[in-house]
Amino acid sequence: MEAAFAGALGVRLGGRNHYGDRVEERPALGDGPLPTPGDVDRAVRLSLLIGAASAALVALARRSSSECPIRARSLDRRSPAGS
Repeated sequence: MEAAFAGALGVRLGGRNHYGDRVEERPALGDGPLPTPGDVDRAVRLSLLIGAASAALVALARRSSSECPIRARSLDRRSPAGS
């Protein structure tokens, strides 16, 4: 996912990361310039857009599956009264 974001934003992520006294070397993701503070806002907007699109697709898929005749028939099978 991080590589996809790097590509979508046109930046390069990874490399040397410092976490307190620990340093990690990670492979570079993307082939653009290093990100700037303005890229954070772009990343947040991209994340919100992906989340909204995902929610819409799930809602659409659930609606479509509830209207599917095969599923409707399987849901209508109930045990006879008194069983």
